[in-house]
Amino acid sequence: MKININQQLTDELEQNAELLNKTVTKTLTAAIRQQYKQLMWQKLCEQEPKLKALQGEILSVKDEGKSFCANDLWQGGYTREGPIFRIEGFRSKLDDLVGWSRKDHPVLGTHEAYRVAHQVLFLDSLPDCRECRCLVIDGFLEASR
Repeated sequence: MKININQQLTDELEQNAELLNKTVTKTLTAAIRQQYKQLMWQKLCEQEPKLKALQGEILSVKDEGKSFCANDLWQGGYTREGPIFRIEGFRSKLDDLVGWSRKDHPVLGTHEAYRVAHQVLFLDSLPDCRECRCLVIDGFLEASR
């Protein structure tokens, strides 16, 4: 019986150590990714100062009214209230600064530059959707799974 208890304790310790190792690894990996993103963003802004100006424009967006759709602002589209007119999305502004449109530049023309800029501008700087059709569609898709 003593051997079984010792074996159980050993097994539990090994499982806990493995779980702790996975948790620490995930935390460190997330911290390293965040630090990499910040450093890369700084380098991109040094190469193309208009990125910082675009971030300022995005950060000035306020989540006001009955609903808010980050995707409409990002992709562009048409107004739904008042006179109808086309809104240029932030994505098209980003597309002019990094990615394929900047093939002439060794850093700004890369997929990694676009990926980092997209994360900083769309995911980190723009407010999240609230009470918009995106969330209705997401809810519908979740319910259909």
